[in-house]
Formats: sequence, structure tokens, C-alpha cells
Amino acid sequence: MNPRSVALAAVAVVCAGLSGCTGRVVRTITVESDPPGALVWLNDNQVGRTPATTEFTWYGVYRVRLERPGYETLTVYEQVSAPPYEWVGPDLLFETIIPGTRRDHHRFGPYALTQAKPSDPDALLGRAREFRQEAIRGTTAR
Repeated sequence: MNPRSVALAAVAVVCAGLSGCTGRVVRTITVESDPPGALVWLNDNQVGRTPATTEFTWYGVYRVRLERPGYETLTVYEQVSAPPYEWVGPDLLFETIIPGTRRDHHRFGPYALTQAKPSDPDALLGRAREFRQEAIRGTTAR
């Protein structure tokens, strides 16, 4: 390539960048549950009720927690991997120079929630008394 071609290419890249004709990546995660309506937490940040969609900025492991009255709380870990256009190197081109919007969408679930078992208050009190007695015996034995 001759120096003039390189200079023209550089000018074209700068003009495209200055004109706002640049690339962009929209990253989203959708979390679904069965039944829907569970409160969703991603890495201890509340993002809404299922089905919930939120934007994210980094790749890696996400801690997903689902809570719904009458159901057991569910916690899972999900890996979010970067697509090739987000790898180091190509990301510079796709997010600054190459025009257009890329969408990187990840879907978690649907997670089956388990109904909570009703607790028996008398059985719970009995267990509490047993633990108390064990604690008293343990402290006096020392």
C-alpha cells in the first residue's frame, strides 16, 4: 500500500468516527422462570420480575437468584461468554469504527421453581427445644 492510500484510509476512519457513524454493541440478559413473576437478582442487584431483561457490560459468571412467595429461593450460576466481535482486538473495530449495531443477547432459564413445603409450627418448636438442650449440654460440658 502506498503512503497516500494509508493516509486516505486514516482520514476515512477519523471522519466516520467523528460523524457518529460508529459501531455499537447492545448486551442483554433475559431471565425466565416457571411460574413467571419471580423477583430476579443478578449478582445481588435486583433487575425485575421474570421474564426480566436487563443490559449488562461485562462477561463472566453471573449469580442468578430467583425469589417468589410460596416457592423455594433458587440460586444458580451462569457463564456469559463474549462473541468473537467482543474479543480483545476486534472489539476496538466493532465498537468504534465499523458502523452498525450488534446485539449480544443471553437467555437464562426458564428455571422451574419448587413450591415451598408448609412448615409445621409444633415440629419447628420441638426442633428449637432440642437445639437449645444440645447447646446447654455443650456449654456445661466444657
